[in-house]
Amino acid sequence: MDGPTLVELFRSNTFNRLLVLTSGAVSCVSYAPFGLWPLALVCIVALFHSVFSANTSPEKLLRGFLFGVGKFSVGSHWILDSLISHADANIYVSVVLFSLLVFLLSLLFCFVCTAALKLQSKLVSCALFGAAVCLYEILMSFPIAFSFPLLHTGYAFVSSPLAAYAPIGGVWLVGYSAIFSSVALYFAFRKSFLPGAIAIAIWIIGVPLSSVSWTERSGEVSVALVQANLKSDPVAGLAEQTGHWRIYERLTRQVRWADLVFWPESALPANWHSVQPQLSELADKLRASLILGTFEHRSIGLRRETFNVAMVAGDASKIYRKQQLVPFGEYTPDWWLVSTLISQVDFPIAHMSAGSRSDALLKAGGLNLKVAICYEVAYPHLVGRNSESSDLIVSLNADAWFGETIGPWQQLQVARMRAQESGRSLLRVSNVGPTAIISSDGSILRSLPAHEEGVLDDRVDVLTGSTPFVRYGLLPIGLLLLVSFATPLLGLVLASRSPQ
Repeated sequence: MDGPTLVELFRSNTFNRLLVLTSGAVSCVSYAPFGLWPLALVCIVALFHSVFSANTSPEKLLRGFLFGVGKFSVGSHWILDSLISHADANIYVSVVLFSLLVFLLSLLFCFVCTAALKLQSKLVSCALFGAAVCLYEILMSFPIAFSFPLLHTGYAFVSSPLAAYAPIGGVWLVGYSAIFSSVALYFAFRKSFLPGAIAIAIWIIGVPLSSVSWTERSGEVSVALVQANLKSDPVAGLAEQTGHWRIYERLTRQVRWADLVFWPESALPANWHSVQPQLSELADKLRASLILGTFEHRSIGLRRETFNVAMVAGDASKIYRKQQLVPFGEYTPDWWLVSTLISQVDFPIAHMSAGSRSDALLKAGGLNLKVAICYEVAYPHLVGRNSESSDLIVSLNADAWFGETIGPWQQLQVARMRAQESGRSLLRVSNVGPTAIISSDGSILRSLPAHEEGVLDDRVDVLTGSTPFVRYGLLPIGLLLLVSFATPLLGLVLASRSPQ
């Protein structure tokens, strides 16, 4: 008996399931630190082909789920490494929690794939699938109990012509454009060329659009970013606190000129009240404003709270408390399954408190600083809030938890997108790197090598005004999604009412 032909093999469920699983895993190479963004287009084509050719809805869901498993397990493996190697968490519980995260993300993503429909209009098919993935990524970007604002499609294209759309519709419009282009490429191979022509126009328009200045330069400021290559612990002992202080003080005294000096997140693992006198004295000697990350411990009745804060040395009124905490790293979610699981084993329980949403800008050196502490920079809404009134965006980070993994490089890529969306210079200060100065177009002007001591000083542009994304938020991309979803629904309604 003859075996299956090559065509039959390509159409088989087994081949297509392996195809989407592999494509999801390979798509991670398009993100930092590799940055091979053309590969993302190929992987999306493979995903759409596999789901589009599925004969049943359950098969569509399964193939979408497998793509998600490949993408999220490989692209976010640094989370598992952080839990095991740097948080000293139980290895078995860490694997279960990470597997649960991948399962939930993939389960939600698989419903997106039901939008890969065989519609009469191939142009509408491109728009519908792009809108479905885009809506999923928007929902994953809201700062709610369960969210995962990383690995969005648009981040892979931060260095491509499509990045020019970030100031208009954020990372989501960039991702929508990339997915639309990928599906259009798929249909071009099937001799449907109208979507491809529109996709080419989108890419061509991105080139001159990238030179548009949405914000205006109002001056410049000299800055110094201190990277001490240290790991911080909010419960560090006095000896460790003293050791951190001496290293940061030594590096900071190397600064010869600067209006603003920045230390990273949790640079001093101590209550800010206890280190305020030394900080004020150092800032006076520098004749500069010193902005740093540390902790705040306070008691309210019998309850003791700990906040992850950014503050201006010498001014107790200038303090920002981190609002979006890292699950399991800074707080333990009170979810039934999770609580039951970790209560049975030796898993480190985190008890940080979130700051008030009313916290706005830090004022230092006569400038308004929009501060995002580590994980917060991944939330477009959070960074966009009040950024219209800011002069600079500052991201304070503690990346030692990620070790030698790709995690910090993904965070740097995310920070580049935030700079593009807001039209602001962005300073990324990390305890172990990469520390970088990012221009308003998302390019890295200067940076320090990771896992080395150093001070990065330079002059950066101060910009005013706002981009459409900052001014209107979700409105531009929301209107595009509305049209993308409404058009096929309208077509179905008209088709159902037409005479047979």
